[in-house]
Amino acid sequence: MMKKTILPLLLFCLFPLFSFADHHNEGDMPVDTVGFTPSFRLASILDFGDFDFHTSISGDFNHESPDVYELQALLYYRVLKNLKAGVFYKLQMGQRHDDDWVKDAEGNWIWEDSRTRLENIAGVDLTPRMLLPFLPGRSWVLSSKVRYSYNFFNQNQKILLRPELSYFLMKDRKPRWHFSTAYGIYFPLNFSDRIIYEHGPYLTVSRYIGTDLILSLFGEYKIRYWTSSEEYIAAGGTYDVNEQKYKLGLSLIWKTGF
Repeated sequence: MMKKTILPLLLFCLFPLFSFADHHNEGDMPVDTVGFTPSFRLASILDFGDFDFHTSISGDFNHESPDVYELQALLYYRVLKNLKAGVFYKLQMGQRHDDDWVKDAEGNWIWEDSRTRLENIAGVDLTPRMLLPFLPGRSWVLSSKVRYSYNFFNQNQKILLRPELSYFLMKDRKPRWHFSTAYGIYFPLNFSDRIIYEHGPYLTVSRYIGTDLILSLFGEYKIRYWTSSEEYIAAGGTYDVNEQKYKLGLSLIWKTGF
């Protein structure tokens, strides 16, 4: 009789140890966020026949996560009439990653401060494009950017796929306005628990000023998914939250040929 009484009591006491391996509560996890992100971009494009050399500096003033600044250089070569291939290097500061969710010295879970962290990124870029003369106006262009990038800071690798539809309003056989819509999809190759970790639509309206300047207003809605950091998994927890950004910005591009 004693054994029959002790055994159920023992199982009852040990049950929580096996059934609740994750002892974290919601206060230990990141939360879903929604915010507005003002942005800017200054760029130059030098055209050397079949080669284009692009440089740019940009900044995103985020609502929840740290501000992000990027300095980028990209060299394109026209492989075919409708295909450009390129290589690029990017220096970025402030970017947050999945594994930045860590425990501080006091035992609290926080986002690691990345505001002044510099990261080096390199990759390759393919951009096919084609004219769509059958559409009204005969100035429609369909293109798609396929970009592979490697982050030397944390070895993260990803692929960006961004199809884009553009319309050019011409005057005297020269572009005066440019309207475009695109959709960016980011595929993580060796990080994140999701097949797609970031995606969203872009809209851009550009005005050509003279022959060398392009002034653009751009908007973007982007969803970024944050999945469990290595440190949080090691502590026995998991999470999957998202960050939604409404971005609005101005861009100024100087473009010239040689």
